[in-house]
Amino acid sequence: MGLAEDGDLSEHVLQDLAQRHGAQIVLIGRASPLGNGAQLLVRLIDPRNGRLLFSVAEHPTEDADVVGAVVRLGRTVRKRLGEIPFDTAAYALPMVTTSSLAALRYYALAQREITRNHRAEAALLAEAAIAEDSSFALAHYVAGDQLWFINSERRSQFFMKRAFELSARAPLRERLLIRARYQQLVLDEPDSALVTWRMLLGTRPDDPFVYDGATWTLRSLGEFRRAAAMADSGLMLDPDALIPHLVARTYALLSLGDTTAARVA
Repeated sequence: MGLAEDGDLSEHVLQDLAQRHGAQIVLIGRASPLGNGAQLLVRLIDPRNGRLLFSVAEHPTEDADVVGAVVRLGRTVRKRLGEIPFDTAAYALPMVTTSSLAALRYYALAQREITRNHRAEAALLAEAAIAEDSSFALAHYVAGDQLWFINSERRSQFFMKRAFELSARAPLRERLLIRARYQQLVLDEPDSALVTWRMLLGTRPDDPFVYDGATWTLRSLGEFRRAAAMADSGLMLDPDALIPHLVARTYALLSLGDTTAARVA
């Protein structure tokens, strides 16, 4: 979210965080001294619009009564939650760095189009994310990456260079993703890109993004058998992205001259 680690968890930040994780409620508690006891207040809100779902309170009159009051609050909250219908289709947004929730939603839509192999649509959605947050490094990366696939080299390099500039402030995983693609598409150094992909595979062996990028780098180096195997690994990790992984695997096998295996793919 681009926040300092010691930043205040305000109600606005909690709402944003809940939507990123696909949570449908935010629970906010407050305990205030009141005479010899305390006032305990719990509010539950809908993170999408800030609407109060309900609130419950307890007023223990002595310190010794506080624990019992907290237990009663918990029981009441659980009971009231059971009476609220929730959207079972809610889903978490990608865990990537941007301060803008709107930009993150566009980015998530771009990722969905990538799984459908809709490269041009994904690039447009990535650019929409950039319009919401011009410092969103991975949105620049996705725009540059997808434009390369549809042979828009000049614009691809523009976005990839900007992604690389912005990646200095990004977490390690995002920094290495961008560096690997930048090395291949902008610097034309596939050997260096492969070293970076290997670094990522060592730290993030369950990241389908890495297998997709490494597949195309191996193809550019003429290592078609390894490229096909890499695409297979990506497919096992991310079966929702069936089409792009199969396309990459088929191209690798055709480049190898293995038309039989390519037809099976």
